[in-house]
Amino acid sequence: MARLIRTEKEVEGRYEEVWLVVDEDALEQWPAGPRDIVGRPATRIDGLERARGEAVYTADLKLPGMLHTAVLRCPFAHARVARIDLAPALALPGVHAAIGPGDIDDLAEECGYQGTPVAALCADTFEQARAAVAAIEIEWEELEVVIDPDEAVARKQLVDEPRERARGDVEAGLAEADVVVEGEYRTQVVLHNSMETHQSVAQWLGDTLEIYISTQYIWGIRDDVATTLGIPADKVRVVCHYMGGGFGSKNSPDDYTFIAIELAKRSARPVRCALTRREENLVTGNRNATIQRLKIGAKSDGTLTALAGEYVNATGWSGWSSPVEGPMQQLYSCPNVKTTTYAAKINQPPMKAFRAPGFVEGTFGLEALLDVLAA
Repeated sequence: MARLIRTEKEVEGRYEEVWLVVDEDALEQWPAGPRDIVGRPATRIDGLERARGEAVYTADLKLPGMLHTAVLRCPFAHARVARIDLAPALALPGVHAAIGPGDIDDLAEECGYQGTPVAALCADTFEQARAAVAAIEIEWEELEVVIDPDEAVARKQLVDEPRERARGDVEAGLAEADVVVEGEYRTQVVLHNSMETHQSVAQWLGDTLEIYISTQYIWGIRDDVATTLGIPADKVRVVCHYMGGGFGSKNSPDDYTFIAIELAKRSARPVRCALTRREENLVTGNRNATIQRLKIGAKSDGTLTALAGEYVNATGWSGWSSPVEGPMQQLYSCPNVKTTTYAAKINQPPMKAFRAPGFVEGTFGLEALLDVLAA
């Protein structure tokens, strides 16, 4: 007998309500005795290739006729493109195609953080592409900058709606507590800095798009690209044999992939768009900074009576609000818990998932305040 249940799915800190069909037939028990697989050592399938340096990463790929990309990025925290002229770059030797604001959604006229991609071009060599980017004529209009997360919250400048989660009566729990402690804790921005930088190689084979990409999520890349381009998913082939680090930051195609796709279409050649080490640190996402204002009530025997938290995620110009309140909601037995989480939209690069996003930061704040309570 099967039944339909409603549950919550969590992927990299993002929650979604889903319906599942659950088969209630009893599972067969494992037989007694030694196992063939579980509990026995296993040889890593790709261990020898990695150890010998034989593994081929996206960064190692060299397709016949492949072109190389350089990207013009905004040098300001907040600015608008007042004028741009790609013609001087297109006139340089080795340059095959160039794109700017309006050609694809990922190239913006209004730039919300330093490093926002504005234009890109492909050439026979990366050196030629970089020289051509320097030849692009552009004028900027600088705009107001907000980098203080608290100021963004006060202005209601948010990436997501505030998230409130509560159970019980926190005020009553604090009233019955023998001890109440409060504290404010802050965590800093942390970068992934993958050894293999974010990059894609795109080529069109007739009406089929082939993408070689350093990613953690090939099926998600295929679906995102197909949806964005409005083509069937079976017309998108995504390949990643080995990935040189990701840590949560390589779950989406991102602008460099769509830049490579468009330039490959315009040049009718395979195109690589590989971020430099500086770009890797600047624009590929981060574990965002947080501000945590916390309160705990407890009995003299250590029983928790109330937990309350106001959290501010310094989310960046876009992204999503990581569940920094998760540890307070889930980690300890407490009947009265209330949290409010804000996702501040500030003029900094967008956040990305990073190894238990939100929970690392939230655990730090909660445990620090519990240490104060215990003292």
